Amino acid sequence: DGVDESHTFVNVELGTIIVKKAMVGDTGSFDFTGDVAGTIGVNNGTLSESNVLPGTYTSVEGVEAGWALSSIVCDDDTTNGGTASTGNTGTRTATFNVDAGETVTCTFTNTKKPTLSIYKVCDPAGDTGLFNLRIDGVNQTTDTVCGGWTNGAIEVTVGSHTVSETGGSGTNLGTYSSVISEDCSSNGSVTLAAGESKSCTITNTKLGNVTVVKYHDRNANGVKDTGDEVLNGWEIWLSQMSQFTGAQVNGQVTFSDLQPGSFTLSEQIQDNWSQSNISCTGDIGIDNDNSHSVNLAAGQNLTCLIGNYQRGHIRVIKHIVDPDGEEISDSTTEFEFNVSATGTNSAVLGDDESYTFDVNPGLNTVEEITNQNYDFAGCTGGIDGVSFNGEVVTVSSGETVEVICTNKQKKATITVVKDVVNSDEDDISDSNVFSVTLNSETQDFAEGDSAVFLVNPGTYSATEGAEPNYTEIANTSPATVGSNGQATIH
Repeated sequence: DGVDESHTFVNVELGTIIVKKAMVGDTGSFDFTGDVAGTIGVNNGTLSESNVLPGTYTSVEGVEAGWALSSIVCDDDTTNGGTASTGNTGTRTATFNVDAGETVTCTFTNTKKPTLSIYKVCDPAGDTGLFNLRIDGVNQTTDTVCGGWTNGAIEVTVGSHTVSETGGSGTNLGTYSSVISEDCSSNGSVTLAAGESKSCTITNTKLGNVTVVKYHDRNANGVKDTGDEVLNGWEIWLSQMSQFTGAQVNGQVTFSDLQPGSFTLSEQIQDNWSQSNISCTGDIGIDNDNSHSVNLAAGQNLTCLIGNYQRGHIRVIKHIVDPDGEEISDSTTEFEFNVSATGTNSAVLGDDESYTFDVNPGLNTVEEITNQNYDFAGCTGGIDGVSFNGEVVTVSSGETVEVICTNKQKKATITVVKDVVNSDEDDISDSNVFSVTLNSETQDFAEGDSAVFLVNPGTYSATEGAEPNYTEIANTSPATVGSNGQATIH
């Protein structure tokens, strides 16, 4: 029919597109959508579409929790001028540019994110501090309580990180010591590989304080009583640390921010002072050897007391009065005293003599050894109502108490004997009554008799009244008698 009909058949070689999944640190399940769709659940697993015409195709990876898409790499050949296939991790998309007969593989590489947990431990466990737990300087939790943690594992990048903390609401980290342990080094650094899980613990130990109160123990009883004033200018030692009382607070020092543990509390004892006791809260008994053990718990605020005293003094004065209570001077007798003193505890004293004893503060006794020739009249300067020859005396630290002990002389007796002789001075019997006067007292008696006069100690003479027909030829007066003494005059 004269019609020329011709057809050209063009054959194009078909290509293949492949999605490959590389997993680092673990295995997971990843979903893909687009021209290559499906799920890959094994490392280096693939999805593919065959017999595709030359052109552009895409495949998009879904987000998988705990994984980071680190790269999308395509391997097509562009040496013949073809368009390269590309991957965009931001959009999680692989773009396949397929030439005739080409097989293009795009590999999605996912890295399992490592995780890091931080735990908070306190000593004491019941401490009320609050803490902000940080990774690389960023708060992961705030106001975490003791015994808490980051409330879950924190996803981090592969590589090195630093764990730290800051004080939470109302918490001063300066009152704690901190130790970082477990998978972290002491400075908080830790390195994590893909898929690795590590944990670090921050332990905070509450620092304690020891406050020492220095006081003047007036009665040396080892207890700070009302009226015992504080002492400044004393050097106090807590193990190798020392401070002076009164430098900051009157009569005390505080050793602050101490790690829990054992310490030795002591002081530099000043001249002429002694230590009565070192005691801390909860202690029982007396410890005055200037080396007191102190056990400080975490976060404890401990108060200790150190008491010191000076030696006291008792000045004993001996006093003697006559039987009528009148002042006299009696140098004939000495009296022995015993005092509850350390060192010299006895002395012998005559009338108006004294001796000063060194004694400990508190109750002390002054006792006079009984002298049968004198009546004990009592002592002054101590506690009334004692039932012995002496006195109970309260002496305060550094105080001198004067005690006067008085004795009363006892009455003495003088016996006057009357003798009568004849002119040859031979003894005879004579009934004449004679009058004899001694110390203003007159008694009448005959020869062979005697008269007894009761007198105060002293020297006395007897006088005889004149008698007609008699001449006094002898008189042994005067006679001297002491307390409770006896004498005879003829």
